[in-house]
Parts: sequence; structure tokens; C-alpha cells
Amino acid sequence: MQTGNLLCGANKPMKQLSNLYSRYKNSRTLTSSFWVILSMGYGQFIRLVSNLILTRLLLPEYFGIMSIVYAISGFFYMVSDIGLVPSIVNTKRDKEVAFMATAWSIQLIRSLILAAVLVVAAWPVSLFYDQPILAYLVLVTAASTVLSGFNSIGLILEQKYLRQKRLALLEISVQTFSILSMIVIAYYTRSIWALILGQFIAVAVKMIASHKVCPTNFMKFTLERDAVLEIVHFGKWILLASLFGYFVARSSPMIMGKFIGMDLLGMFVIARMFAAMAEMVVNGLSDKILQPRYRQMIVGNTTHEVMLKFRYRFNLIFLPVCIVLATAGQWIIDLLYDDRYTEAGWVLQILSIGRVAAILSHSAKPILTSLGDSKTLMFNQGFSAILTFSLLSVAGYTSGFEGMVLASITLSFLNYGVLAFSLSRKNIHIFLPDIVVAFGCVAIMIIIWWLLDAKPLHVLAQFLGF
Repeated sequence: MQTGNLLCGANKPMKQLSNLYSRYKNSRTLTSSFWVILSMGYGQFIRLVSNLILTRLLLPEYFGIMSIVYAISGFFYMVSDIGLVPSIVNTKRDKEVAFMATAWSIQLIRSLILAAVLVVAAWPVSLFYDQPILAYLVLVTAASTVLSGFNSIGLILEQKYLRQKRLALLEISVQTFSILSMIVIAYYTRSIWALILGQFIAVAVKMIASHKVCPTNFMKFTLERDAVLEIVHFGKWILLASLFGYFVARSSPMIMGKFIGMDLLGMFVIARMFAAMAEMVVNGLSDKILQPRYRQMIVGNTTHEVMLKFRYRFNLIFLPVCIVLATAGQWIIDLLYDDRYTEAGWVLQILSIGRVAAILSHSAKPILTSLGDSKTLMFNQGFSAILTFSLLSVAGYTSGFEGMVLASITLSFLNYGVLAFSLSRKNIHIFLPDIVVAFGCVAIMIIIWWLLDAKPLHVLAQFLGF
């Protein structure tokens, strides 16, 4: 009898592990999250490795110039965003050839229009920044945009049904090929063309591979009236929301480029790349996991409390990364880069404060789109865009580089406040629990800086007049 009890006791932990594994295996949300995190984690790692190599092969100002190219192309990309992904995620017609072929046709038309706009904008952009090379770089970006319009629409269907494995493996393969191309071209040319050609190669490879990985029979030029109306009706507010959202997230290089040199802008871009590591993963999960998952919860009449508890646990996974970067930012930069980039260290540490608010925002935004309220999201992003342009411009005129860095973290918290207020009007209250978590994270950062006598604390004190 005792032997039987002992055997049962020994088998209990194994049974619990087996049950846990079965729950993981059968949970599409968990398995999809794993693949998204793997893809984005690998992407962050390989970008870091490539950045370390490329910064030794190329001049710092090249990265500042490329940040403007990405900001300009991204701006026009968002101008043309009609919410194709959320439209397909929310529709019930995703099995109909007419609807999906229309969606693919709209994707193609959008890419052609966007490419034409970039061609027209190339020369004025180069004049505005007094950088002739910008015109040619933007033209190559326009060519990349045309290719992306031919991507398989099946990529969005995989995202809708939380089938992330193939998407993750595709992204990993494309990123690897692109980075290797950049490094090889940079080694032989030592020119900025390595960066833009590597991006072009990535787009071309992804377009070709998408039809192998996610083949469909929807690649037919069709414009069904009902499908167009459904997509445009849902996406009309998404278009403006995406435009304003991009301006909030990516306009810093465009604005800062008018007030500081390209070398300092390059420092800011490198610091922001590290500071946004956790944020980028959260943003990816937000689009690929949280929005479909929130939508399933809402359709299934899940209570707000359960949904917010899910979000709260999600945030706690990624916020500690901000504390680590705020603590070790200078050491990371000094270890990985040469003396030319040392100023990026304290910038990284300070930017980590703002990433706390950014992570909280990214995990909350999908709630609005899951509720089908893209209009409120648009107004939120529009207000945040006004704040971003105003505060960064004022900081640039009055306080220089340090002031603009501090303005960028202030904006993250102001933008979060706007979003939290909008959700509270829908009886979804995130502000109080979030502000407690945010205050705790920032307090830990400042205490560590004080104990280490770190430069970010001196920059803050000097700016505030202490």
C-alpha cells in the first residue's frame, strides 16, 4: 500500500508537467506567442550583430541619413494604410475568393500609388535636409514598395488564425539573408548603399517566399463593390490612426534632423534601437497576437476584468527589460561600440524611461480596434501627433539635443494618458494599475542611477535646474 502511494506521489509531478505541456501545445495563443517572440527576438539579435559589424565598416552619419529614409517612407506608407490587416482579421468573408482577391488588389494598388508618391517626394526631401544622396535612396525605397504589393495575402490569414510558425520562419530567413547581404556589400563598398540595397533584397526575397510559404488562389485583380466598401468603411479611420501613430512613433529623426547634426542623430538612432527592444516585441505581439486574442475574448463575451488581467500579466513579462537597459545602457554601448558612439549610452538609459509607457500603450491599443472603434483610436493618435510635433520642435529650438531626448520620454507618458482616458470612457480602466507599475519601474531606475552616480541623473538634474 505504501509502495503504491509512493509511486502515485512520484508520478504526480510528471502528470502535472504532462498536463502543462498539453495545455501549452493545445493553446494557439501560447504557441503563436512563442513563434512571434522567437522571430522578433532573433530579429533583434541579428540586427544587433549586424549593427556592431556595420558601425565598424560605415560612418556614423550613414545611420542618421538612413533613419530619415525610413521615416519618410514609413510616413507615406502609413498615409496609404486603409487598415487591410484589421479588416481581414474582423471580417467573416475571409474564405470568399471575391473578398480576398479584392483585398490583394487593394494591396497592390496601394503599393503602386505609394511608390509614385515616393518618386515625386525624393528630390524635395533631399533639398529639405540638404543631403543630395537622399533622393537616390528614396527612389530605391520606391522600387521596394512596388515589390511588396505583390506579397501573398495569405500572410494576413496566417496572422488572423494565430498560425505564426510559418510567418516566424519566413521572417527569420528573410532577415538573415538581408543582413548578410548588407554586410557583404558594406565590406566591399564601405558606402551607404549597403544599407538600402540590403533592405531592397529583403523585400524581394519576402515577396517571392510569401507565395511559397502561404500560397492562395486570391492573386487575381478584382474589385468587388461590397468588399471594397467593407474594407474602406472599417479602414477609413485606421488610415488616419496609422498615419498619426507612425508620426508619433517615428517622426523623431525627421524633426531632430533639422536641429542637430547627422552624427548626433546617428547616436540617437542607435540608442533608440536598444531602448525599443522590448517595445518592438510587444508591438509585434500586439498586432499579431493581442488584437486577434482580444477580438476572440470580446466575441466570446469575456469580461473586461479577465481581459485586463491577461494584459497585466503580459506587461509584467517585458517591463523588467526597461529597467535592465536603464541600468546597463552605458556599459552596453561602451562594450559593443567604439569611442565615437559613447554618447549613445546615457541617451539609451534615459530613453528606457519612456519605453515603460510605450509598452503599456502598445498592449492597450488593440483593445480599441478589437472593439471595432477605429475612430476613437484615430482621434487619440491625432492628438498625440500634435503633441509630438509641438513638444519636439519647442525642445529643438530651446534646449538642443538633451532637451529633445527628454521631450521624447515625456511624450511617451502623455500619449499613454490620452489612450487611458479614451478607454476609461468605454468603462475599461487601466490607468491606476498601470501608473502604479510605471511609477515602480521609474523609481527603481532613478534609485539605481543615484547609487551608481550615473550620467542620466546629472543630465536630468541639470535640465531641471537642480
